[in-house]
Parts: sequence; structure tokens; C-alpha cells
Amino acid sequence: MMRAVAGLLDVPPLGKALEVAWDHTALPIPRRRVVRRYADGRSMELDLADRTQRAMFCGAYEPAETAAVATILRPGSTFIDAGAHVGWFTILAAGRVGAGGAVHAVEAFPDNARMLTRNVARNAAQNVLVHHQAISDQRGSMVVGRQAGSDSGSVTAGPGATEAQVEVPTSTLDDMDTGDGPVALLKIDVEGLEARVFAAAPRTLRRVGTVMIEINNGALARNGSTQDELLGALAEAGLQTITELRRPLDGLRSMLAPTYRNLLVGRC
Repeated sequence: MMRAVAGLLDVPPLGKALEVAWDHTALPIPRRRVVRRYADGRSMELDLADRTQRAMFCGAYEPAETAAVATILRPGSTFIDAGAHVGWFTILAAGRVGAGGAVHAVEAFPDNARMLTRNVARNAAQNVLVHHQAISDQRGSMVVGRQAGSDSGSVTAGPGATEAQVEVPTSTLDDMDTGDGPVALLKIDVEGLEARVFAAAPRTLRRVGTVMIEINNGALARNGSTQDELLGALAEAGLQTITELRRPLDGLRSMLAPTYRNLLVGRC
């Protein structure tokens, strides 16, 4: 039955309708893991008890960002997925860049990293290198965890990391082995720690053509940073052209969660 449902979810409005029904009505949520096969050939193991992964199952996860990744990446491109979660963008990118390209998937939280690794193997994505670590402004370690009442998609460090805390190794983007050629796209979603990452990544940022970044003003404030600081750091690296990624229902989203913005920042 789940396979038949998955086929219907390849029609985007139906997928979004199921996501909304699961999240906002009394429709029972299946509390189990499933393998979702998508019309484009991707295959992902997902935990339906987890809200973020339910959105992925429904094909309704970050549609504007998904379309941007698919548009920017070409055969032979390099993609860095900083905060790769269970692999939504990593697996998509692996198919886009092909055998001549490279995908660097960085994920610190152990539960996410294990499922990410399984999803990479499930798709035989030999062009993906998984980095089981956090990225920050120095080598060492930090404690990460889920934010209170959240799910696998909201892992952070610092005062917000209150659930399932675990110590993980850290590195800088400049210290990671991501080659020395151009990086078509850097996707970064590290829940307010972006300023620390950028501070120790001048060489990497100079190689990047476009950055896709979530601006979470609440998380930035908790970590002593601001949107202007992030955009200023990118501008110093020559990344100044800003495009806001918008999706259906963004008007409603802006009222319910006004502190969030997703941006593409590219070169002039």
C-alpha cells in the first residue's frame, strides 16, 4: 500500500496535501521507516515518525531549494552539502553532477549521518564522500543536539542543543579535502553557526560560485551573529548577488515563521 501511495505523491499537490494532513489533522502518522522511490530514480530510506522526513516522503520538502540545486548543478560540478541531514540534496546532486563530479556531504549528528550513509549506498552514489563531522571555525570537537521539541532537521550546537546531545569532531571548510577546483554550489544549513564557518573558510569561499543559505535570525542571535554579518562575509569573497528562494504559501510562512529566509548568493 505504501508503494502505491508513494506513486501518487509524485504529483506535487497530492504530496503537499498528505504532508498537511499528517501535520495538521487527526490522520494517523505511520511510525516506521520506509524506502521511498522517486520518479527521477532516487531512492531514500526515511523515518515517517520524523516531521522533516515525512515532508521528504511526500515530495514536499523545500521545493524552491530543490529546484535551485537541480538547476545550478551540471555534469562535472562540485557540490558541498554542509548540513546534509539524511541526504535529500546529496542524493539529488549525485545524479546531477555524474561520474565526473563530486559531492561532499557533511553531517555531524550521528543518527542523521548513519541514515545519510545508507542512502548514499542505496543509490550507489560513488561520487559522494560523506564527512562525519561538524564544520566550524577550528579543528577540535563540539557538542551538538536537537533543539527542544524538534526533529532530525533541527540539530545545532551551543545553547539550543538540548536533546540527544553528543560530542562530535569539528573541522573548517578550508581544512576539509574538497579539492582545489571550483565549487558550483555550497549549501549551508548549520542552525545559526554560519558566521563561525565562514570565518575559517576564505579559500573555500573564493572557489564557490553560489551559496545557498538559510537565514534563521533567531538561531543567529542565539549564537551572537546577524544576517548582515553573514552577507558581509560572503560579499568579501565576491558573493554579492542575492536571490530569495520563494515557494507556495510563503506569505503564510512569513507570518508563522518570520525569522526564516532562504537565499541564493552568487557572483556578479
